[in-house]
Amino acid sequence: MNKISSGVITLAIVGKPNVGKSTFFNKVLNKDLSPVSEIPGTTKDLFIDNISYKNRIFKLIDSGGLKRKGKSKSDEQQYITKESLKAIYLADVVLFMIEADKEFTKTDKQICRLVL
Repeated sequence: MNKISSGVITLAIVGKPNVGKSTFFNKVLNKDLSPVSEIPGTTKDLFIDNISYKNRIFKLIDSGGLKRKGKSKSDEQQYITKESLKAIYLADVVLFMIEADKEFTKTDKQICRLVL
């Protein structure tokens, strides 16, 4: 039996800064666990919590926003990127969030490549 059919399913939420990852995370959990702000880069660390749905346990991971490789030069952004990549690696399922009312960008494409 594989992990998804028998155990906890780990779901990582990833995307660019300020696309609603933390808001979604908090709403699903019905908690204010992850910080939410209009300021990009508010979420720096991974926020992790479990939720039970239809007799299954899901481990949700909220990550900081990913930027294009050339725009990730600060130590803070490199840390956020490292943590987000860790979330992708740990996940059984990755939820890649984008803003539906915005154009799909080069950064979105880079993030897609990381997920795949």
